[in-house]
Order: sequence, then structure tokens, then C-alpha cells
Amino acid sequence: VESVRAAHADEPREAVLGALQRQGEEMASWLASPEADADGLLPVASMLGTIPLLTFLHASTYPLATSALDLEQAGADVPDELLRLGLVGVLDTMGALASRQGLMASLTVVTPEIAAGMGAMPRDWRTAEIDAADVGDGPRIEGPVRTLLDVTAGRADVPRAMAAKELAFHDVPGLLALAPLVEQVPGIPGRGALVASIRAVNAVGSLVRMLPFGRR
Repeated sequence: VESVRAAHADEPREAVLGALQRQGEEMASWLASPEADADGLLPVASMLGTIPLLTFLHASTYPLATSALDLEQAGADVPDELLRLGLVGVLDTMGALASRQGLMASLTVVTPEIAAGMGAMPRDWRTAEIDAADVGDGPRIEGPVRTLLDVTAGRADVPRAMAAKELAFHDVPGLLALAPLVEQVPGIPGRGALVASIRAVNAVGSLVRMLPFGRR
């Protein structure tokens, strides 16, 4: 990164922005091409280990989205589409890693802006946006996109968000099927959220079991 900055230190701002725009257009053109379907499955190295190229690109939208939230607090305008892509990027990354670990798991996120889900099995997974009306009763997390991104980044208090009804978990046993990712993939985007979520839902479950109507 430093060598790239040094090589272009004297470039006019307009030239740098123009180059970035051209690169973005080339990337968009590639993604829309038939080659992306095949090339996107090629394995690439990442901080999370070997993952498919398209999943690597999806995962890269997550730090962009969380950084955008920081800029938003400083008064910058943040495209809602970037935040949605960041959230879907987390889901796709989790699906790829769950598949790699041989897990059978699913997770849906439901927000006022978007509903998306992933389903994973050994050696295969799928991530897709879905109609909110088609969301079933499986493992899911509900909340605003910004809240969910803050939770995944470890910047939100999960129990407090649950108490304020900004965050809700459904099908806790299904959600806990993703717990091995916390232990086996320490660099996973959203790891903090998984840890906090597991602790929160376990605490809620323990509290319910202590109440008279929760005893068996």
C-alpha cells in the first residue's frame, strides 16, 4: 500500500479519482460477463484462508460499509446500497466458511431495507436476497442495517439493543449451529457479533429457565 501511495503521490486528485472510476467500471463489466460465473469460483488466498474469488469481493464490501458508517458520523453522505452490500457480504462470507468447515447451517437477516439469507452445507452454500414475505421460521436476526453492521463490528451492545427492541434473534438453536465459526475462524467478519449474540441468547435462555413458566 505504501509503495502504491509513493508511486502516485504527485498525481492530481482528478487523475486518481478518474483511475478509480475506470477500475470500478471494468470490475462492473467483468461481474456482468459470463466469465465471472466461472472465474468467480476460483480459490484465492485471504486473511480468512482460501475462499472463492467472488466471496473475497463480497467480503471486501463489509469493511467499506463499516468505514462508511464512521464517515457518516462525521457528516458524510453514505449510500444505503453500500450498507446493504456490506451486510450481504458478511452473510456470503459466513456461508462460504460454514461450508468449508462442513457445517449444516442457515441464517437470515431481516431489516426494514433488505432481507437476505444464506444456507450452507458441506462443500456448497447459497446467499441471496429474498422477499421479506417469504422469510420462514429458521435462524434469523432482525434489526436496522446500521444496527446490524455496528453489531458485527463489535460497536453495539447486543443485550441493550435487544432490550430496546432494535435487535431480535429467532431460532436460537439454529443460530448456535454457526458457533464453530467463532472458534475455528478468528478473523471472520462479524465474529464479534456471533460471540456477543451467543452470549446474549445464552443469557436470555438461562433467565427464562429460571422463571416458573420456563421450568420443566
